[in-house]
Amino acid sequence: MRDPNQYAVFADERSRPFFSLLERVPERPFREIIDLGCGAGVLTRSLAERWPQAHVIGLDNSPQMLAAGAKHAIPGRFDLVEGDILAYDKPTDLIFTNAALQWVDGHETLFPRLAGLIKSGGVLACQMPSSFQQPSHLIMEEVARSGPWAPKLADWRQLQVKELEWYGNLLLEMGFSVDAWQTTYHFLLQGDDPVVEWVKGTSLQPILNRLDEAERAAYLAEYAHRLREVYPSQAHGTVYPFTRIFFVASRVD
Repeated sequence: MRDPNQYAVFADERSRPFFSLLERVPERPFREIIDLGCGAGVLTRSLAERWPQAHVIGLDNSPQMLAAGAKHAIPGRFDLVEGDILAYDKPTDLIFTNAALQWVDGHETLFPRLAGLIKSGGVLACQMPSSFQQPSHLIMEEVARSGPWAPKLADWRQLQVKELEWYGNLLLEMGFSVDAWQTTYHFLLQGDDPVVEWVKGTSLQPILNRLDEAERAAYLAEYAHRLREVYPSQAHGTVYPFTRIFFVASRVD
């Protein structure tokens, strides 16, 4: 279960990759736009504002996130819909997806299928994390495998995202023109154990959801202790490097 309140703790920082992706989408007269994995849809509304002639749908599988964002909808112009990314099969002018497809397995089949839904002159725009070799995620796994909670986490694994080159080559081979890049943001986070608070809103949730209250507290205590050595609090906050991959693929036929 995703917690809209926890995800919103660092809303400003989390929004920056969205706008980095959005600004690279070419200006075209899109009529049908889908944001796959829109969360609460707060940022998705920016798509409706940029393309006022379009019908924008924000699709997410979390009723909690969608309920939190219902006030941002514009009925008939910008609608929030509960659904599964794997089930989406409608030909579309712009498929926009920000920090969502890392949660979906099988990129070898997912991306060709999504690219195949792009109409002539349309665009597939995607942003995903590339942070899984950073200390925050390596230590997350080390603690998961080493504590008394390890049996409960035996089937848990880190999310899988391929190298940027893999996505670019796939889309080029399908006849798209591709604008691809990688960015590492260096966020200055405030508060106690802010890196823990950051990942509690995303990557850590599948672990915490498998543990009871006492196990969660013990896991978080050990994880926070380990992270303080790697991400020390400094005079003005804690620096957290945050790496993302982006690609904007335009269908040219």
